[in-house]
Amino acid sequence: MYRQHLGRAAKRLAASGVVECRQLCASSVTRFLESLDGSSSSTVAGYRRMILSLWRHAVRREWASGPVEARPVRIRLPPVRAWTPGQLSTLVKSASLQTGAVRRSRCPRATYWRAFVLLGYETGLRLGDLHSLALSAFDDDFRVLTTSAHKTGEPVVRALTDECSQALRDLSSLSPGSHLFLWALSRRHTKAGFTKLCKSCGLPGSVRWLRRSGATACEACSPGSASRYLGHRSPGVAARHYVDWSQVRQQPTPPAIASG
Repeated sequence: MYRQHLGRAAKRLAASGVVECRQLCASSVTRFLESLDGSSSSTVAGYRRMILSLWRHAVRREWASGPVEARPVRIRLPPVRAWTPGQLSTLVKSASLQTGAVRRSRCPRATYWRAFVLLGYETGLRLGDLHSLALSAFDDDFRVLTTSAHKTGEPVVRALTDECSQALRDLSSLSPGSHLFLWALSRRHTKAGFTKLCKSCGLPGSVRWLRRSGATACEACSPGSASRYLGHRSPGVAARHYVDWSQVRQQPTPPAIASG
């Protein structure tokens, strides 16, 4: 996967006019990154990271000269949007009213999606971590989750609500193996199916919005708690990319201008 990211970055860089290693310099790399204006900040940061890695390798091979550096490019971040409590209730209700079963596993769709929505919201786990959860990550009554985030290695311990615990017990009782979600639906189909579920009840968003909405709800209850909920080491990441501030605080408004 890392090799694919490097190859993609090299192709984009060549398309922009930097076709030889000796052309790598701070100005050429910065110009390329600035040409990505309109892309998400994470996309630009990813390309910057990949290109600097390629440049360092070229310097070690004496194909290019250093120093390997490129100034950060300021990207305008769009306001974060997350579901409101009312929208989350609509989503849970819609998940509970799903009919039929998954074709391959014969898992009832309502059972699968209700557990997925509630657990995703209450834990804030990324899709990969959520979908691959083993039954052994829970206590006997599915009231406590103990696992670790694959991306950061940080421990994740969550006490779950009664509603979520019951949904997990319902789903786990159907599992023929050692996993909660993996046996019923693939990760790819889970991602696509969740987006379809959102559209069916008139809501925008994707699986990532569960994480955003949980972070927003935590921050609204206790300032600074969004980072702990997300498992971030840097508090600024949650504030910039996950918290919907329109739900957390009122924006400052200057006093009215006296007239007359």
